[in-house]
Amino acid sequence: MLPIIRCGVFITLAAAALSAQTFGELSGTVTDRSQAGIGAARIRVTNQASGLLRQVETSGAGVYRVGFLTPGRYEVTVESDGFKKATRRDVDVQIDVVARLDFALEIGQVTETVEVNEQIPMVNSENAAVGTVIDNKRIVELPLNGRNFLQMVALSPNVSAEMRASGHVDSRQGGERGRQSISIAGQRQFFNRFTLDGVENTDVNYNTYVIRPSIEALQEFKIQTGIYSAEFGRATSQINATTKSGGNAFHGALFHFLRNDKLDAAEWQQRDGKNPFRRNQYGFVGSGRVIRDRLFFLSNFEGQRDTRTLQGLANVAPSAWRQGNFSGQPTVIFDPNSRTFNDAGRALTALPFPGNRIPTDRLNSVARRLLEFYPEATVPGENIVANFVRQRKRPLNSDQFTQRFDFQESSRSSWFGRFSLAEDFERRLESFEVQEGGVDVKVFQTMISNTRTLSPTVLNETRFGYNRFDNDLILHFANRRDVTQELGIRGLVSPPANAWGTPAIQLGGGLTGFGESGNGPWIYRNRTMQFLNNTSVVRGKHTLRFGGEMRRDIYAAEGNTVARGRLY
Repeated sequence: MLPIIRCGVFITLAAAALSAQTFGELSGTVTDRSQAGIGAARIRVTNQASGLLRQVETSGAGVYRVGFLTPGRYEVTVESDGFKKATRRDVDVQIDVVARLDFALEIGQVTETVEVNEQIPMVNSENAAVGTVIDNKRIVELPLNGRNFLQMVALSPNVSAEMRASGHVDSRQGGERGRQSISIAGQRQFFNRFTLDGVENTDVNYNTYVIRPSIEALQEFKIQTGIYSAEFGRATSQINATTKSGGNAFHGALFHFLRNDKLDAAEWQQRDGKNPFRRNQYGFVGSGRVIRDRLFFLSNFEGQRDTRTLQGLANVAPSAWRQGNFSGQPTVIFDPNSRTFNDAGRALTALPFPGNRIPTDRLNSVARRLLEFYPEATVPGENIVANFVRQRKRPLNSDQFTQRFDFQESSRSSWFGRFSLAEDFERRLESFEVQEGGVDVKVFQTMISNTRTLSPTVLNETRFGYNRFDNDLILHFANRRDVTQELGIRGLVSPPANAWGTPAIQLGGGLTGFGESGNGPWIYRNRTMQFLNNTSVVRGKHTLRFGGEMRRDIYAAEGNTVARGRLY
């Protein structure tokens, strides 16, 4: 067991406000007809779905900033004594975007309202960060094979997602984590960082995701590259996602998606028709209020049962060879016991076995015991090319559940929290059944966030997050049968119980090797705990933002690549 613990404290200070990775922000100025700033103007920002309210005031220069807003549509109202009230609806706030929204108030009574209906694109004009937001409409409506939202990362410029996944992460971690072939800004595929609702969603081992939410639970996500604030500071690219929040209206759905082999073509070099394939993805999503305008929920479950049968071809020794009978082969088999040597100890001659057959009592006892793990040919004859055919059933199952709550404590304080559970199981296919193992992954993530107005021009946001990542790659005979000890091969040491199995046997002459792969077991117990705090202060025409992070990473791994030995 190799545990690695990392603790850190990170503090950032910026002269311009920088949005938190799971929120959006609004900023702008409030002026009169002469373009003079109006100080102490009251800004009310209301979420149109949930009624959650945020109130701030402009600075003496007429500048305002409303930070830490959950992505969604908002109504913005501006009031100041001696001026008509101004209202703008359907303001789209997106993840990690600081959108500018200016108001020019008209002289009049505050009881009079000027409603602005012009739709202005929300452009991030406040910092140099480059990124692409994939909104909920595209997440839900675009076709996705397997309903994996990460496929849409390819919609962002400067992204390559068509190459084959590389490295050994795919052979050690379960689920689709190791098969995410995403290269952003030309970097390596596993140099990305994932966040979910503003907390770490990246495994500390291979930089794969911890939780991949169902698209039913996602509000939107952003692929971010280029120059961005220090609070991100983990990698050259970020994939930041946020889950949906509930609202005053109740919404719900049951869903089931079926895909099978009925309309699929036969696989390349497939024998005897198409292989069976069936994928069921099903679940539910529900959201609404517990207390109107105060407490809201979102619940989501999604399960997948993906069973594909893949044909396996191998070259194995014909039945006659297994008995020592090579009478049909042109290569002569010589009896090693009949060799003669010269004075230098070099072999000169040897006699062939009669009929090119090795007597049964001359076969090595260890080799005969190993034949238990080396299957018979399924195609008769002595042609070894693809003479073993097997239909291999590969299950790839997963379940995940997400529960989120949003709470409006007051107009000065709001909370939201979430926990997510997920489990993935995959059977790893090999040439022969006794070589196969499986990968079982269980992950858990929880977080809580509080946004609080400390004064009309000071906002504070605090977050806590925790990840648990358990990954078990176990081979066929693990914890069941210590084959290494049974064979009694000199020099091979009996491994721990979770590494029990057969040694890897490499064969020549075009024959497929057998025995369990040298890769495994691999067992990970990774943990991440973090505490973050961000404060935004508006002073005159300037906005300051500062914050910090305390973090503890635990990386605990147990594994071996040749635990049972390898024979050539």
